[in-house]
Amino acid sequence: MMGCLKLKQATCRYEAAVEQTGRLEARLEAVSFSSREEQSQLTGEVRRREDVIGKLQSQHTALQNSVNRQQDNVSRLLTL
Repeated sequence: MMGCLKLKQATCRYEAAVEQTGRLEARLEAVSFSSREEQSQLTGEVRRREDVIGKLQSQHTALQNSVNRQQDNVSRLLTL
């Protein structure tokens, strides 16, 4: 009788451990999915910001070239 009780307790503990493992695996999968989704969003945001930075750098270069040309024109006009 005592051996049967110990076997039943061991079986209950085993089943509880299996259930807990399943719950933990489900939580881990959810966290993993959430992390991948967040990483994807952050990667997209980084790309958008890099695009904006590239456009701003191009605009800055174009404006700087324009300023340089205007300064050259002013300098020429002043020497007349």
